[in-house]
Amino acid sequence: GGVGQSRGGEDTLAVMAQKILYDTDPGVDDAMALLLLARHPEVELVGITAVFGNAPIETTTRNALYLKQLFGIDAPVARGAAKALGAAEAPPGAAFVHGDNGLGNIPIPEVTATADPRPAAQLIIDVVRANPGEVTIVAVGRMTNLAEAKSRIADTDFSEETTALAKAQILSQASTAMLSQANQSQQGVLKLLG
Repeated sequence: GGVGQSRGGEDTLAVMAQKILYDTDPGVDDAMALLLLARHPEVELVGITAVFGNAPIETTTRNALYLKQLFGIDAPVARGAAKALGAAEAPPGAAFVHGDNGLGNIPIPEVTATADPRPAAQLIIDVVRANPGEVTIVAVGRMTNLAEAKSRIADTDFSEETTALAKAQILSQASTAMLSQANQSQQGVLKLLG
C-alpha cells in the first residue's frame, strides 16, 4: 500500500473525530469558536448548550440557534441556565462589548432553527451517557449548566451517571484563555480596520 495505508489498503492515518459538546454564551468570540468547531475535520460537534453571560439566556439561545442555522450545524442546541445557582436574577450582559444582540449588532434574520426540548443540563447528561468517555465539554461561558447537570445526577442514579460525567473531559479555563487571546487578536484587527 501507499503512505498512510495498511497492506489491506485501509487508511491508517484517518483520525477519529473528537466529540465536543460546546457550552457557550454566544457573543462575538464564542461565535468564531463555534465556526471553528463546526468546520474542523477532527471535531464532531455533538451538542451546543447556551447559558447566560454575554447576554441574557433568551439572546444567547437565539444566537446559538442562529449560528446553527447559519453554519449548517446538525448538533442539537439546548437552552440552559438564565442565572447563577441561588441568584435572585441574572447579571447584566456585556452589551458594551458584544452589542445589544450579543453578536456585535449585526442584522440577524428570522431564526427558524428550534431548540432541543431538553434543558441544557439534561442534554449534557444524555450526550455524556450516550458516549461514555468520548465527550469533551468545552465550557466557555458560565459553568451553571455543568453545575445543574451535576446536581441532576446527584438527584438520580448517582453512581452510573456521576461516573459518566466525571469521565467527560471538561475544558474550561484553558479554552477560555484561548478564546480570550482570540478576542484580543480580533480587537487588534478591528482597530487596524477602523
